[in-house]
Amino acid sequence: MQVGAINQISDILKNTSITNNSETKKDNSFSNIFNAAMNLLNDTNSLQLKADDIGMEFLSGNTNVNIEDVLIASKKASTALQFTVEIRNQVLAAYDEIMKLQI
Repeated sequence: MQVGAINQISDILKNTSITNNSETKKDNSFSNIFNAAMNLLNDTNSLQLKADDIGMEFLSGNTNVNIEDVLIASKKASTALQFTVEIRNQVLAAYDEIMKLQI
């Protein structure tokens, strides 16, 4: 089984980073951040589905799938889900702070 990287994590981090250098101005519009977050959700979902499929193949007796493949896919899916939940928690905390602002 080939182990690939979670691609959208770097996109989220790039879109939300704050730089002081005016020459490297990034487009931090809401739509770009939202699209990166949606891509992260899609990647997380696909990793979960892939881990489920590999687990079912192993349980059905497929000799091409070994326990290491199942564990790796499961850990990748778990890590992606934990990262996604943490992103959600940070967004909700930021929203709460914005709502506390007095106008």
